[in-house]
Amino acid sequence: MRECVTSQVHEDYSRGTVYSNSIDFLKGISCIAVVLIHFNLSGDYGMVVKTLGRFAVPFFFFVSGYFIFDRQMELNSENLKRKLKRTTVLLLKAGLFYLIFCLVYNYLFTKNWNPLVYAGERLTKARIIRFFVTTDPFVYSHLWFLMAQIECYLFFFVLAKLSVRNMNSVYLFLTSAALLVTYTVMVEFNAQIIVPSSLAIPGTDDQRIYLFNTFPVRALSLVLLGMFCRKISRLFNQSDVTKIQLLIMLLLGSVLAIRERFIFKDAQMFIGTYLVLFAFILFLHTYDVPEKNPLVFLGRNLSGNVYIFHIAVGYTIRKLMQLTHLYSKTNAGLLVYDMLVVVASVALSFLIYRFDKKESS
Repeated sequence: MRECVTSQVHEDYSRGTVYSNSIDFLKGISCIAVVLIHFNLSGDYGMVVKTLGRFAVPFFFFVSGYFIFDRQMELNSENLKRKLKRTTVLLLKAGLFYLIFCLVYNYLFTKNWNPLVYAGERLTKARIIRFFVTTDPFVYSHLWFLMAQIECYLFFFVLAKLSVRNMNSVYLFLTSAALLVTYTVMVEFNAQIIVPSSLAIPGTDDQRIYLFNTFPVRALSLVLLGMFCRKISRLFNQSDVTKIQLLIMLLLGSVLAIRERFIFKDAQMFIGTYLVLFAFILFLHTYDVPEKNPLVFLGRNLSGNVYIFHIAVGYTIRKLMQLTHLYSKTNAGLLVYDMLVVVASVALSFLIYRFDKKESS
């Protein structure tokens, strides 16, 4: 019987630091997948790549829930306050960066660009309502993840302040499962089962709020799943799953997700995605990964900045390639472009990491 990898989780609750080599390894894979979701191939090839990478954001939410408890496996208001403050500061910095990036990029490359007209197009009634209801940013929509993460931390911070600290594992599982089923029904089966998946925004021209994009359905559901798995982590000591079995699970989940994508519309999660996520959960509890693995370093130290900056990196590289006539919309050309975005995003994040480390020393 293998040693449970949960016992190798590194903990320093006084500094708000809790991590695991296996989780960081999977975070490294996930942050690359996020880049390839936003920058991939064209046609069916791009659809397949995008679908295969759909596990990434759900896994990041899962990790947020996995490390939300304190040492006693309870909600701690001070611990949550640190997480809330750190994520809010990160969001504000990212928002400021993209505000500057948007102004500079459009002034340089968009003919006759007017910031007031642009702001008017973005600050519509529908967009403002979606910003508050479904955490959809006005520009650069990938930042919704940080906004939803803040909502989750705030939700549990309020619970901790109300002395609701010890979360029952059965309730965690049932609530998570119910929310995930709700998401799947709304996205994939709303035509077969008469379930409203959106609401019209009054006073707009057929603009809608999509209920499956609200934070309880697409974010809290996965955070609760992470909390549940951390609560029962010792039970994974009984798991003796092999790497072949995990690989089969990953392949089945990936094939199922692709099949779902071609039958239904695009979604942030498919039933196949849940199977891939379950394989990840089994892996992180069953197998350790060496500290020196590059993906461990990427996941632990660079994944956050890769997530934030890859959109700006991708836009910049594409514009430079267009200006030098190197950009091609063929799949071969897009593959080169995608790899450049991945490498440049990781390189930029590494430079930021080294600068921050030097400043703190």
